[in-house]
Amino acid sequence: MPDTGVILVVDDNEDFLTVLSDALALLGYETRALSDPDEALGVLGAGESFDALVLDMILSEDVSGLDVARKARAEAPGLPVVFLTGDQTVAVDAETRRLGPVIAKTDGIMAIRDALRAI
Repeated sequence: MPDTGVILVVDDNEDFLTVLSDALALLGYETRALSDPDEALGVLGAGESFDALVLDMILSEDVSGLDVARKARAEAPGLPVVFLTGDQTVAVDAETRRLGPVIAKTDGIMAIRDALRAI
């Protein structure tokens, strides 16, 4: 994926969400940033079009990044997904890895950009 396109970014940490959205914008991406996973599910269900998703793996007690990715893929089967995690101990299962790469938040914006380019 070139450094253009519209990305839905979902993270429950609003400070991180703002920094990530701003950094992606500086790289050339247009972002729609949401901190509420239920709102993200609603946006995806409403049929808004995105070129990729960047999702925190742990969003709330009720909705995970994997849940949002599953919904997104149901709406748009080929939609690229990049998962983020701030918890290096989180278990990453085969289904998650099939949906998209998992990047540690501490790896920085260039790792996220590289993952977007790779998918």
